[in-house]
Amino acid sequence: MSSEKSELEILREEVANSEKRINYLLDKIELLEENIFKLEELLSDGIDEENYSAFANAKYKIELKEKDNKIRDLKDKLGFLRKENIELKRNANNGGAKETIGSVIRIEKKKKPLQQLVIELQDKLAKRDLRIKKIETENGQIKNLMNDKEVTIENLMNDVKFLKDETMEKNEKIEQLKDSVHNLELMYLQERESK
Repeated sequence: MSSEKSELEILREEVANSEKRINYLLDKIELLEENIFKLEELLSDGIDEENYSAFANAKYKIELKEKDNKIRDLKDKLGFLRKENIELKRNANNGGAKETIGSVIRIEKKKKPLQQLVIELQDKLAKRDLRIKKIETENGQIKNLMNDKEVTIENLMNDVKFLKDETMEKNEKIEQLKDSVHNLELMYLQERESK
């Protein structure tokens, strides 16, 4: 009967853990949906120089918020595991030798997930740092492209100004030539009349 009860308790714990996990995932989905809506709103206007910085800032904020939430969750799990560890140690110290062995085994089992959580946290932080570096690199590349485009635009503006000046000079020469032709025609007509 006690083994059945322990199996029933184990199943209840698994159900409770599954419910916690589902709630956690639902919260995460909701946060991701909010982030997607924010990014879609920024992208709906199109990305230009002004919107890009707002887009990049929003993206950084979203990633940082996501990482902060993960860190908070890991800290909560760590606190829970510490509390459970303390309770197991108390039970081990209060109980007999038989119970102490079981508690030690349970504590050892609990240490492994804690170490896994620390490793996961380190991996996630490393991935976040890589993403930030990638985004900074992309940002730098986009800034370089924009600087190149600005230089190209400035060169084109200079070319346009030069062509306008050249066109004005040619128009002035054309006007002078017209005047000269007109004067020559007048002189020709006067000479003809005088003969």
